[in-house]
Amino acid sequence: MLTNSSLRTSWFFKFCEFLFATLAIFNVLSLVFEILPEKYLKNIPESFFETFFLSGIIVCLLIAIGYSIYWHKKETKANYDSGKKHAVCRGIIRYWLASQICTYGFAKILGTQFHTPDYRLDMALGEVSGFGLTWYYYGYSYALAVIIASVQIGGSIMLLFRKTTLLGAFVLLPVMVNILLINIFFTIASGAFLNSILFTLALLLLIAAEQRKIRAFFQAITYDLPPIKLGWIKHILRIVTVGFAFGLIYYYVVADAADKRLMGTWQIQTLIKNKDTVAANAWQTDSTAWTKLYIEGVYGIALSPNPYKYIPEKSKRGSYTYDTTAHTLVASFPVKDKQVDTLKATVTNLTCNTMTLQGTLVKDSIKMILTRIKRKQHN
Repeated sequence: MLTNSSLRTSWFFKFCEFLFATLAIFNVLSLVFEILPEKYLKNIPESFFETFFLSGIIVCLLIAIGYSIYWHKKETKANYDSGKKHAVCRGIIRYWLASQICTYGFAKILGTQFHTPDYRLDMALGEVSGFGLTWYYYGYSYALAVIIASVQIGGSIMLLFRKTTLLGAFVLLPVMVNILLINIFFTIASGAFLNSILFTLALLLLIAAEQRKIRAFFQAITYDLPPIKLGWIKHILRIVTVGFAFGLIYYYVVADAADKRLMGTWQIQTLIKNKDTVAANAWQTDSTAWTKLYIEGVYGIALSPNPYKYIPEKSKRGSYTYDTTAHTLVASFPVKDKQVDTLKATVTNLTCNTMTLQGTLVKDSIKMILTRIKRKQHN
């Protein structure tokens, strides 16, 4: 049984615990706006919501500061029991987290989250926002959405029981950290971003509240297998293990001999085939009237007849080599039945934004005058 001294905490911990409890109550009360009929909501100006939520957070902050100071002073007195206050605050936090995270879980299962509108499906991939990419990626597989939802709902149910609270917090924390990072780097809606911060910090608070038990658990761990005594060699093996992983990938990077100046998307301004200039609109009826050239380094090379979007069935995709000394490019495009179409061309007039290719593609002589649309980005 915990003694009164074991329940004593710092002022800052009391402040955090009471702040999240008050924020939880404020958040639940704010849900009234979610159920108001649309005819009432449309008459409320956007500035009201901004002022309301900002004022609510400030009030919660002030209340938490004041009450935590009062609580901490009371605790310094002998025989003051903080147990019930901790229990009430953590209970509010646990039930609030469970209800909110469950909501996101059921939204995935019932299809109100990760839905991609049809107009976004007709947008070019490079023009879709981080929010749109995230929603389409996670919405592509309903099974994946259900698995994520099951973890959220299962972890939330664990929070509803004191004995499984810590386990639930550990189950939910990686999920929430991942969601938080997505919200940051993919520019998700500000409301979801703020919620992910609050949920993540609240889970960390529940874990921190059990730090004595966590330390005791790890200190009590014993290993049944005997140690392998290698002395200083073991430290070298650890370094080699990590170094091998880095070295392997670094080798692939160095081994990529592709000329970075070629990499990117090129618009074919002029295509001359067998000494005849191909009309700009010929691609509509002729699948060999190329309009775009994609050079992707280790990812290969592609020729597209459609200037607006890449259609795999109507394009050529293959691999290439580039001789930086002779300035010659050789590309191989698999066709079918192990047949290969080969492009052999000399690269001239190469600048940051222009290039000319002249040579042969299969049996046709070709000349392409190209301008760069966008340069390939490297991580």
